Amino acid sequence: MRVYSNFLKLVLSLAITVWVSVLSALGLAQTENPAVLTIGSKAPSLDIELWFSDREGAFKHTTDFETGKVYLVDFWATWVPATHSWMAKYADLQDRFFDDGVQVIRVTDEDEDSVADFLELDVDDESEMIYAEQALGYCLTSDPDRSVFEDYMEAAGRTKLPTVFIVGKTGIIEWLGHPQKIRRPLEAVVNDKWNREAFKKEADIKRQKKQLAIDIRKHLNAGNPQGALRIVEQRLKDAPDSKEKFMLARVRLGIMLQIDSPKLAEAFTAVAQTPGFGSYELNELAWAVVIREQSGKSVDDELVGVAMETVARAVEIARRENDDDHLGAILDTEAHLALLQGNIDRAVELQTEAVELSPRQEIQDYLDELNEKKMRGEKDGAENPAVQLP
Repeated sequence: MRVYSNFLKLVLSLAITVWVSVLSALGLAQTENPAVLTIGSKAPSLDIELWFSDREGAFKHTTDFETGKVYLVDFWATWVPATHSWMAKYADLQDRFFDDGVQVIRVTDEDEDSVADFLELDVDDESEMIYAEQALGYCLTSDPDRSVFEDYMEAAGRTKLPTVFIVGKTGIIEWLGHPQKIRRPLEAVVNDKWNREAFKKEADIKRQKKQLAIDIRKHLNAGNPQGALRIVEQRLKDAPDSKEKFMLARVRLGIMLQIDSPKLAEAFTAVAQTPGFGSYELNELAWAVVIREQSGKSVDDELVGVAMETVARAVEIARRENDDDHLGAILDTEAHLALLQGNIDRAVELQTEAVELSPRQEIQDYLDELNEKKMRGEKDGAENPAVQLP
């Protein structure tokens, strides 16, 4: 018997995972606390305790933001490797925008010794440069009492490092996110071309999706799939675009595959008819129905029928792709579904072709199982012939 389907394992969380992975990259996915600090908020003053570099005296040890200047307040840590490469990148960024009135301020919440020890480390095995040299061109700081972390990271509902805030020329938070995406908004802010409201609207939409994912998972973790399903179906009615509707449709199907729902075949069809699905996706989708039946849940004729239509499309695509092993796996799925329809002769025919195409032992094992089942059926039929009525 084939192993538990990857699709059935993942389909429930796939769209949620897509949302969370995107939001996680922005530092949005780890907290349920509502953000107090957001785009358009006045940037809190900086109460930084330790300044390790300041571009050799070129920058003041900033507390209040000066009108007309732009600040990048970045949060990092010695124990987060993802922040280390930005030691050099921020040096380049500071050089690039120095004459534009931009000041880079990196903040960690670690103690002085921890930061000092880190700065003495070699950047890599092949370089004689240490991190302290990379940090000379901008402001590298530490705030062990965590007041700045609380005012920024916690107030904005952020936990992922690195995270950077752009404080604009009027002391307002213009942008926040991962520094990898900072170049375009920074240039726009410097050149007075930044559309803060448009970015805020986009960020608010992402925040709503994050909260939706949190609410769905709350219900699922509490053993209440019906509650999760109600949230998904309501959001489906209001989803603003086809991409979100597709993700929600997959979440809905994932939930329904684990419960009994009269709309399961409808939900299956909505996902199966998605344009662009290849043979792998279609096969895994059809196999999910087999797994549902093997787990002891009911599968009605309508559901098996749409699954058969789906796997037939997968077969058609796979025959064009000339991938015999994969085609064998798809035919194995079709054989399972044929048996669910009560057509053992068709199941044996399909599985025989699958064995010819694929060397997988589980495919041969299922053919043996089908042949044994067919022989038992023929034997039972011979021993108990149907009574012919006159």
